[in-house]
Amino acid sequence: MATEKNSPSLSCKDCPFGNVSFYAPTWTSSPDAIQSLRSRVTTYKARQAIIYEGEESNLFGTLRQGWAYRYKNIGNGRRQILGFILPGDAMTLEMLTFGNLPLPFGVSALSPATICWFPLEEMTELLRRKGPQDEHSRQMVHGYFNWLIRRNSAMGHTSAASSLAELLLQLMVRLKRCGMVSGNEYDFAPTQADLADSLGLTTIHVNRLLGGMKRQGILQIEGKKMQVFDKVQLRRIVTQG
Repeated sequence: MATEKNSPSLSCKDCPFGNVSFYAPTWTSSPDAIQSLRSRVTTYKARQAIIYEGEESNLFGTLRQGWAYRYKNIGNGRRQILGFILPGDAMTLEMLTFGNLPLPFGVSALSPATICWFPLEEMTELLRRKGPQDEHSRQMVHGYFNWLIRRNSAMGHTSAASSLAELLLQLMVRLKRCGMVSGNEYDFAPTQADLADSLGLTTIHVNRLLGGMKRQGILQIEGKKMQVFDKVQLRRIVTQG
């Protein structure tokens, strides 16, 4: 079961990811305004459901700690992972557009995760506040939908190796932005099955691709750690399409 925390015990002012969140301009100028809006903080176990597909909610969540992912059930126990959620990310950005209508996808924790929850209506109003906050929000939404279009356009038109390499590079860039990369190493929560479900591949195919990248000295994954030794070669795989 999810565990509730006493909101005041976890200070928004001390949040290490406030500066990469959707409400970063407001957090920078007035972290107390964010904390006063927060309704609760919840912790989840790895692989625990956070929001079910088709669920309605009046809450807007941001990930404070851990990894999560959005997914769509596609029948016969299968799923398509729509995207990985990292600290500072919104759980359900789409709700800022369509409100508390039933969610067309589910959200689950990938690792132990902590989420800050806010009233949806009040958070939507804050993110649309004229000035730096409104401009930042529009840029973040634009970036998100630009990524979705790129992802959908690439499906079926690039090789499996190129798709995997691009996903790994994109995650590394996002983790670095969060300050979660140390040298060439970072924590990496997805399993090979998660990567396969994100790319529409089989786990066996992902295993072979990662094995080939390891033999070429490009990267290696051991346990929950990823090391990238040759970003140039990884980018070359992406451009080969």
